[in-house]
Amino acid sequence: MSRLIIGIDFGTVASGAAFTFVNLQGEQVTSFASNNINLVLPPAFQFSIPTEAFSKFPSQLCNIGTGMKWGFEAKGEARGVKMKFMKLAFGGYPGLDNRALNLSMGTHIPIGWTAGTLIEVYLRFLHDCIMEYIASSIPPDFSTLTRHYCFTVPVAWTDDQKNGFLAIARAAGITSNNATMEYIQEPHAALLYLLSSPLYTIPEGNCFIIADCGGGTLDLASYKRVKDSKSSRIRVESISQSSSLCGSIFVNQAIRELVSTRIGEERLQSESHTDLFCVLDRKFESLKVGFTGQYWRDSLRIDIGQDITIPAANIIKGVLTITLEDMVYAFSKPLDCVKALVKEQVELVEKKGRRVTSVFLLGGFGASIYVADQLQTFLAASYNGRIRLEQIQYNDQVVALGAVRHGIGNITVSHT
Repeated sequence: MSRLIIGIDFGTVASGAAFTFVNLQGEQVTSFASNNINLVLPPAFQFSIPTEAFSKFPSQLCNIGTGMKWGFEAKGEARGVKMKFMKLAFGGYPGLDNRALNLSMGTHIPIGWTAGTLIEVYLRFLHDCIMEYIASSIPPDFSTLTRHYCFTVPVAWTDDQKNGFLAIARAAGITSNNATMEYIQEPHAALLYLLSSPLYTIPEGNCFIIADCGGGTLDLASYKRVKDSKSSRIRVESISQSSSLCGSIFVNQAIRELVSTRIGEERLQSESHTDLFCVLDRKFESLKVGFTGQYWRDSLRIDIGQDITIPAANIIKGVLTITLEDMVYAFSKPLDCVKALVKEQVELVEKKGRRVTSVFLLGGFGASIYVADQLQTFLAASYNGRIRLEQIQYNDQVVALGAVRHGIGNITVSHT
C-alpha cells in the first residue's frame, strides 16, 4: 500500500507545496508521475502575472464584501480589503510593530479577526487547490491513501506556536481518519533538498550554512556533513541556528516610507494617495527583483496613473522616478541585517572548532541578484575568499520539496 506525502511551505509573501508517494518501506513510487517529487503548480493562466514566482501562490486574502478571494485572485483584486503578512502577525516577533507595518505596507487584520483565523481561511483555500491538483495528476483512487503532511515553520517560532499552527491546519480541514501531520523548520527542509539533489555536492566533513532569505524573515542554520562508513543513510550534524526580521518586504516598506517622507505628512493627511501607493507596491516588485546595482534609466520610472506633480517626491506629470541611490537605500537595512547574521553564524560555528566552507542562499529575497552579489562581496572581504556563496537554483520551491524529503525520512540529522 502507498502513502501520499505532502509538503506545505506557508510563507510570508508566497506559499508552495509538493507531493510524492512512498510504499510502507519508505521507497518512492514513481509510477504515478514522471518525477519522484511533484510540485503543485498554479493554473497556467496565472503564469501571465509578471515577476511572480510561478510555482507558488501569493499568501494573500481579499474580502470583497460578498466573499473572500485568495492567492492570485486576491493579489489582483482592485476592490475590497486585502490581508497579507499573516505569518508575521502570527509569529509575534519581538520588535515588530504590527500597526506600523500595516500602515507602511498597506495591509491590516480586520477588527474581530486574528492572524490565526486568517491563516485558517487561507490554508483551507490552499489545501483545496492542492488536492484538486493531485487529483488531476494521478489515478482517482488516491483519496483512499494514507496521507502525511509536513508543514514548514520558521526557526524563531516556539513549540507552542508550531503546535498552534498545526491546530490551525486541522481546523482548516487538513486532517481525516487517514491523515497525520508534523512540522519541520524551514532551513532544515532546505538542507534535505540540498543533500538529495544531484545539483549540489557537500563533501563529508564540510561545515556549511543555509541562509533562507524569505519575504519576511531570514532563517539561518549551520550543519556538518558527518562521515558514516557503517550506514548508507546520509548523516548530518546540526550546529547552530538563528533568525531575524529582514526579508524582502522591508525593502518595499523602505521605499514606501521614502516616498511618503518626500510627499510630506501634511500633504498625505490632506490628500488621498492610495492609488499612488497601490501602483508603487505593484510596479516596485519588478524593479526590486531585477535590480543589480546598475543604473537602468527606463526601469526606474513608474507611471503611477495619476496626473500629479510633486517635485520633492520625484513625481513629475504622473511619473515617479526611483533613483539608483533610492534603491540602494531601500536594500541597505535588510542587507546589513543579512550580513550581520551570516557573520554571527560563522563565528558561532568556528567557536566550536569547526570551519565554514560555504553558504547556500535561497528564498525569495535570496533570489535577488543584488543580494547575492553584495553577500558574496562581503564574504570575500571578510574571510579572504575561503567561504564560497552558492545561490540555489529554482529556489522558490526548495523548502516545500525538502519537506517532502523529510516525510520520506532517509536522512539522519543529529544535534549538538
